[in-house]
Amino acid sequence: MEIKQIMYILTLADEGNMIRAAEKLNISQPALSQTLRQIQEELGLRLFVKIGRSLELTEDGRFFYVKGNELVEKAEEFYYLMDRRRNQNQTHLRYYTEFMNGTDETIKIFQHFFPDISFERSYCSSWQAQRKLKYGELDLMLSLNHIEDPDKDLMSEKLLEESIYAIVNNKNQYSNDKVIPVALLDGETLVLHPNTEALVEYFTSIFTKAGAHIGNIYETHEPYEYLEENGGFLFLPESTYKSFVRSKKLGNLVGLKLQDSFCKKKLYLTYRESSEKDTLPHAFFSFLRSYYRLCAKESLLPDIDRFTPEDGCILKLK
Repeated sequence: MEIKQIMYILTLADEGNMIRAAEKLNISQPALSQTLRQIQEELGLRLFVKIGRSLELTEDGRFFYVKGNELVEKAEEFYYLMDRRRNQNQTHLRYYTEFMNGTDETIKIFQHFFPDISFERSYCSSWQAQRKLKYGELDLMLSLNHIEDPDKDLMSEKLLEESIYAIVNNKNQYSNDKVIPVALLDGETLVLHPNTEALVEYFTSIFTKAGAHIGNIYETHEPYEYLEENGGFLFLPESTYKSFVRSKKLGNLVGLKLQDSFCKKKLYLTYRESSEKDTLPHAFFSFLRSYYRLCAKESLLPDIDRFTPEDGCILKLK
């Protein structure tokens, strides 16, 4: 029996439903059913009983749940301590992000001051990123939502809140407007960069609040070229949009500010509470706070030559 298998059963107990648990674990329902069957055969115990559409723990299952949680907590502490030991002299930061716009710039500026520090991006789901943070397999997470951690091991704080802009071809019927209600975009094509599962969910919620729906989602590595040739809408946060305007990168495209008050992008930083005490993560967290305070103040992403770390926050590494 592996720790991962125990975690599967604990998740199944929390959800009380095979389909929901499998979705949360990002595995197939047959794989979860097989894991449950293997563990019950290995233990010689029945852990669940089906009541209607729900799965309820038996008395043996409740005992397994309590002891399993204790074991997982000890395993997480073990992995964390081993990871800390392995990375005592780490020269890289491992991160997960749901929103790439702006992330590349922040890393580029940080590396301008510390060129020997590398970054490793984790490609996984938001839920998996949370687990990796708790295990010590990630240093930080940048997400569109505040992370609620019942165990209080993870800290989540808002870095930035800014308006959302829609980028359209200048031949679009709305191209002469400066602001536009989301409801008018009902049934339009949403253009996104690939690897955008979180963004699809995020923008779908915006359309739903406005009483509209996304007609089609087109993912491409060349979103601006697609807009030029085919039309559609690409959404950007205000800071990234103004950076494009400043660099004259929009060409035949124009930007429309979304009128609805709920059309705001909120960027959250999540990390293990103890990470603040680690020199490298702490320095980068301080840098992120300073950087996004400046973004919020100026409503644009600052150039490397214009950016000065506040209070020497990242100079502590030298």
